[in-house]
Amino acid sequence: MSSEENKTVPRRLLVEVFSQGRTDLMDEIFHKDFISHTTYGEIKGTEGMKESISMNKSTFGDPRFTIEDQIAEGDKVATRWTFTGIHPSKSR
Repeated sequence: MSSEENKTVPRRLLVEVFSQGRTDLMDEIFHKDFISHTTYGEIKGTEGMKESISMNKSTFGDPRFTIEDQIAEGDKVATRWTFTGIHPSKSR
């Protein structure tokens, strides 16, 4: 894959899966046994990530990830993004 093609994976994850809630795409993007190391613990497998996305969607209404920059070299991709959402305490 080219560097430009490799950028599509994080782009699809942030825009289609996280922002649009298309968790059906998780099986295309991730191995079923992947582990995500986050500041609040590990997320294991596509099912764990689907649960995490669902929880975030219910916590922050209308979640949106915007890709600000992407740099790719070979199979390495760095993505700078911003997140916006509506916290329930702010929507009252």
